[in-house]
Amino acid sequence: TGEIIITALGDFSIQNELGRVKWISSKSAELFAYLLLHRGKRIARTRLVGDIFGGMTRESAEKYLNTAVYQLRKSLEPLGLREVVRSENDGYALELTNAVIDYEVFEQQVGKPGNIEADDMESVLQFERLYTGDLFGNKAYVWAIYETERLAELYASFVKRLSELLIFLRNRTAASKLLLKLHARNPLDESVVSLLMKIHGQEGNKKGLTAQYTDYVKLLNRELGIRPSKELLMLYDSLVSEKNNQMSKA
Repeated sequence: TGEIIITALGDFSIQNELGRVKWISSKSAELFAYLLLHRGKRIARTRLVGDIFGGMTRESAEKYLNTAVYQLRKSLEPLGLREVVRSENDGYALELTNAVIDYEVFEQQVGKPGNIEADDMESVLQFERLYTGDLFGNKAYVWAIYETERLAELYASFVKRLSELLIFLRNRTAASKLLLKLHARNPLDESVVSLLMKIHGQEGNKKGLTAQYTDYVKLLNRELGIRPSKELLMLYDSLVSEKNNQMSKA
C-alpha cells in the first residue's frame, strides 16, 4: 500500500489510494484513535478496557473490546491495512509505516523554536491553516483531553506570535482575522483581547478599541465575577491617550 493520510484535526479520517476507511462502529474508530496517539507502543488490554469501556462490567468491557478489535480490522481491510493493528502479548499496537498524520506535521512546523521570519510569511500562514479544529473534532474523547489541550495551546501561542509580527508589519487585516478565530475559541483569553486592542489603536479606531475593552470587562464580570488585569487597564489607558494626542496634534 502507498501513503496513508490521516486527518485528526477538526475531523477524523484515514485514507490511501484505495479509498477512505468506513468505520463499522464508533468504538472501532475510537480504538484506532487511541492506538494512533500511542502508535508503535503496545497497549495492554486492561488499559484499553479501562479507558475506552470504563463504566461497564469487566466481562462486558472485555467482550466489547474483542468486538471493537474485530470491527477495526474489518474497517481497515478494504484499504489493505488490516495488519497495522497487531496483537502483542495481551495487548495491541498500531504499526504504521508511510503515514502522514496532520497533527504531527502541524507540530513539527509550528513547534520549532526561534522567531517567525517576515519573508517566510506565506508558508507560515499555511501552517496555521493545518489546524482546522481540535484533535478528533467533535468526538472529544475523554482519554485524549491532555493531548487535545496541548495541541490547542500550541496553536494559540503560535497564532499570537504570528499576529504580533503581522501587527509589527502593519498587516492588520491578516492579524485581525487570525486573532478573531482565537477569540471565538476562547473569549476569555486576555492576551488575544490586548492584541485586538492594539490593532484598533494602530488604526486610530477609538470606538472599536473602547467596544473591545468594555465587552471584555463585561464578559469577565458576568462569567467569572472578576476584573481585567492591571496591565490591560494600563494598555487601554495608553492607547486612548495616544489616540487623543494624535487628535490634538491634527
